[in-house]
Amino acid sequence: MASTSVTIGVTAPHTIPARFLKPFLAIVAYTHQKVGPVNVSVSNHYCTYEARNECVKNALNNNSDYLFFLDADVLAPPNVIEELIKKEKDIISGPVHIKSPPYRPLAYRKGKIQGTYDLDPQVEEEKLYEVDGVGGGCLLIKKEALKKIGDPQFHFILNGKNIGEDLYFSHKAQEAGYTIWYDNTIRDVTHFGAAIGFSDYRLWNYHVKQGHIKFEKKE
Repeated sequence: MASTSVTIGVTAPHTIPARFLKPFLAIVAYTHQKVGPVNVSVSNHYCTYEARNECVKNALNNNSDYLFFLDADVLAPPNVIEELIKKEKDIISGPVHIKSPPYRPLAYRKGKIQGTYDLDPQVEEEKLYEVDGVGGGCLLIKKEALKKIGDPQFHFILNGKNIGEDLYFSHKAQEAGYTIWYDNTIRDVTHFGAAIGFSDYRLWNYHVKQGHIKFEKKE
């Protein structure tokens, strides 16, 4: 792989958990050795979309080839950035799951009502998926995409509705002509709240479908 520069954007509205630091430093060291120069942008702004936009500005000021978001409640393997870059996509997310049952992957399809998004029930296999939206917790974005999408890359209001900063970004990315990808091939990405990775989710989901596990759906 040719030398490629990366800014790693860490959003942590309060504090950075101790359990995050060791795997994070391993990512920094591995990426610097195997991929190219690494800059780190940490924002503790209480508003997540402002924190993400701050990281965007730093990445563009650094003239980094990529911005990689890794939220402070997500653990990932040392080679996560290298593996995402190898997919050669402008916008691609590693596998991150929601924090509560049914622990679905944070990969979305557009809803039936304009401006809404639903979790994609088809994202279950260990492969790469084209989707309409992703979360920002383990997200790689090319510099050119950030520039074309334009300011603000992240917000939480779209057409008067609060859809969250990640889906706002996804919407603007598609409007700018980009496809969005969710990579289910990377192992050992764990969201603190969910406390699971893809392999754990697949086993858990199997037992749900077999009726071995039941949960109440929140209205």
